[in-house]
Amino acid sequence: MKSPRVTVVITVFNGARYLRATLESLAAQRFKDFEVLCGDDASSDDSASIVEEIARRDERFRLIRMPTNLGTSPRVMRQLLPHVRGQYMAYSSQDDLYSPDWVEKAMERAACLDADGVVPDTQFFTEGAAPGRSLIGVAGDRSRVLSGRAAAELSLDWSISGFVFWKTELVNRVGYSDFTMNADEYTTRRLFLAARTIAFCDGTFFYRQDNPDAITKKLSVGSFDLPVTHFHTWLLAKDAGFDDHSADAELLRCVSSLLYYARRLSGSTTLSKTQRRDAQARLDRAQTLLRSDPARARLSRLLPRVDLPTRMKILVVLSPSFIRDSIATRTSLTPAGTTT
Repeated sequence: MKSPRVTVVITVFNGARYLRATLESLAAQRFKDFEVLCGDDASSDDSASIVEEIARRDERFRLIRMPTNLGTSPRVMRQLLPHVRGQYMAYSSQDDLYSPDWVEKAMERAACLDADGVVPDTQFFTEGAAPGRSLIGVAGDRSRVLSGRAAAELSLDWSISGFVFWKTELVNRVGYSDFTMNADEYTTRRLFLAARTIAFCDGTFFYRQDNPDAITKKLSVGSFDLPVTHFHTWLLAKDAGFDDHSADAELLRCVSSLLYYARRLSGSTTLSKTQRRDAQARLDRAQTLLRSDPARARLSRLLPRVDLPTRMKILVVLSPSFIRDSIATRTSLTPAGTTT
């Protein structure tokens, strides 16, 4: 069988509520030379049945079942990579939607430039609400063609979207990290860094914001992985020699997210005792990383340069008398930033 031009990869877990709409939105694409590879992580709802139903009428859709629950999307992605057949591949969640020209516009741009990555528009989407904010090219300019390094630096604060059509060869060469629930954000930065050229196009990826069960919305043990992801992204930025301001901002996101999730853990009534213990272990891991020599040294140098609230956060994290419960009273509930 001839390999398709594109593979859209979707990791699935108990996503029946929105999954059919997501798959139908893909089936309606004007560009036809693509496949959809769904990896079901041992769902207990009708998710797998929905994929199978659509696959029976459209052979471009494939389902691969995980024999046991792997627990995170990055782990499922690692299992799916050997099954990707397209020259380009794109990742999507199980609840997102797409303009009918989403694949078409990306492949037109890829054909013109032989780009390693093509970034469509991303619109933050809520059912029945006015259009949310959008990420369009570089500050609204889709004509820009960036080096991978420039794109990676812009992605640190998500000034550009992280939903990308990548050359599959590049993804296979770089690999897919799975050390945390949100390690896909780290992988995206690694892919940008390894790319030669990144282009933009005007197809639209509708990034759903109103799914209460989405991993980015629902507090779970995996939520407490975010500080560690920020830490490793800081190391990546530091080792790549990025501008101090960009790299330091990522390190400070690690600090803020650690304190934020410590506060969330302190006030949580939904996590079991075992889950709370697991969550605390993840926060402890992040704190240990922040107290390691390179991070401690950098934070110490930042102390005189940051505002008072940020200075207090750094001092709390670095203090040898750090008390978990004190975090809740000494820091604000300021989220660590928006991820895409």
